[in-house]
Amino acid sequence: MDNLENYCKLHKKVYFIDNKGVIYKYIFNKNHFVKLTHWSIGEERRVDVEFLSKEYNNKELKELKQIKACELANKYWNSLTREWEYNGKKYKALSKEDRELYYPNIRPKAHKFKGKEVGYRPTFWIGLYQNRIVWYTIFPEGCVILKFHSIDKEPTISSDWIGYVSENGIQSILDCETNEFL
Repeated sequence: MDNLENYCKLHKKVYFIDNKGVIYKYIFNKNHFVKLTHWSIGEERRVDVEFLSKEYNNKELKELKQIKACELANKYWNSLTREWEYNGKKYKALSKEDRELYYPNIRPKAHKFKGKEVGYRPTFWIGLYQNRIVWYTIFPEGCVILKFHSIDKEPTISSDWIGYVSENGIQSILDCETNEFL
């Protein structure tokens, strides 16, 4: 592979890991990479192709298959306990190890929205998926994650859809003041 940019454009879905364990995903329609791991909320995650080309030429990048990249990204995020403050309240997302300390008392709060529509209305929960707060719901096909706008705004499957994930990849969020899970 002489030219990383040409290679990425040719293959479109490309993932790399560097020698520090940072995983990058190529975004074809934007022609840049995005960090999947080792980033903080508010940090710029986009990485220029030119920057990674230099690293690639220095042999510091290894290509990953999509399944392996996602598996390693979930493993990374699940190993961290993160705390933050929002509107004067403290929250914590538990690492897999910390979750085992709370288990079986981890009971995320189920959110049922009432609307004018008649029929089935899914139950939603709030969690952290790869450092992003998301809504999630369980269907027979699997666990679906949706964009989180606000605790008061019901997500819609059609416009807030992110994708299917393993429920094990979603971290419970603890309200540090009430010691209850969201």
